[in-house]
Amino acid sequence: MANDEEAALGPWKNANLRVTALADAGLGADAGLPADIRFRSSIAKLIRRRLAVRGDTVEPDLAAVFLLMPSPPDAALPYSPKRVPRLDNGLHEINGKLWFVGAGPGSGHFIPAIHADDDDLFTFITDTLGLGVVPAMIFDPRHPELHIRYYPGGLADLASFEDLPMASTEVTIDAVTAAIETTHSEKMVTPDAQPKSVKLWYNRDKWFPFQDAEDRVQTYLEIALNAAFPTCTVRSEQSMPEGRLDIEIIENDPIDRSKVTQHGIIELKVLRTYGQGGSAVTKKYTSDWIRSGVEQAAAYRDSKGAKWGALVCFDMRCDDAGDAICFKHVRRLAKTLEVHLRRWFVYATSKQLRTARAAAKG
Repeated sequence: MANDEEAALGPWKNANLRVTALADAGLGADAGLPADIRFRSSIAKLIRRRLAVRGDTVEPDLAAVFLLMPSPPDAALPYSPKRVPRLDNGLHEINGKLWFVGAGPGSGHFIPAIHADDDDLFTFITDTLGLGVVPAMIFDPRHPELHIRYYPGGLADLASFEDLPMASTEVTIDAVTAAIETTHSEKMVTPDAQPKSVKLWYNRDKWFPFQDAEDRVQTYLEIALNAAFPTCTVRSEQSMPEGRLDIEIIENDPIDRSKVTQHGIIELKVLRTYGQGGSAVTKKYTSDWIRSGVEQAAAYRDSKGAKWGALVCFDMRCDDAGDAICFKHVRRLAKTLEVHLRRWFVYATSKQLRTARAAAKG
């Protein structure tokens, strides 16, 4: 006799649910991310799956263009847009078409774009349709390297673009470190660098971080890692018997999406001198906090079967003691458990950053 869980689920037993959840990991897991990041990642996964399902293309000399526009505009109506309800399954020819899609395109509309000449193609989109400022991605099968070109400001802005790799990604700890370093230096290192919507300091004059600083840092990292590894899925706050991991980076097989490569997991800690209300955080508490982070990273990595695990600390204390002192008491433990240690310091003012850099040069 079926138990209560099986009766409630009907034909969707545990094994089927796991396959379904893993297969859909890239379709809803990024729902909270900015639209441009979701757009980049979703199109990269879509094209990778299309190439895996069918290595060649019916239109090998024509590009596929995707516009971040969920519905065809009036200017496209004379070209008879056609709806594709299941665009993400990889079964549909994408080249020689101009696609209108949302940020996470499970579906889309297209019109023919039979232009072998780049200038003709761009002119059709920017001038004929008047869509030159809509974020766009172009996949050209003629290019010897497998990549997509992303135009965040639209095809009218030819100077601003980024080439995104399409091949299966090697997500090493060094590559992840580089991605975090970039977002830290550009968006996190001081209050002036931080966007108004995701500030880290509750009171920077007193060195009081927000109580939920970990959640805010996690938002920065999710965006940075999704942007750096577009064919991967970056998931946060995953519950498991060993606890609740902060960030994991996975990659679904393009054909069988229930097959998942577990690249790595990140345990995130924010180090404080004071809490949001001004209460002092003891050195012992911080020391124990760091040690628990090493143990968590190892446990979560092993449970997930990930290639690597890392403790990533964002140091918001009054003084920057450096990596050597910060991790001195856990170096041996981290080596034994094979956990990578990374730390970034967050200054309370831009003046403190300038002073620190001047002192480093002196």
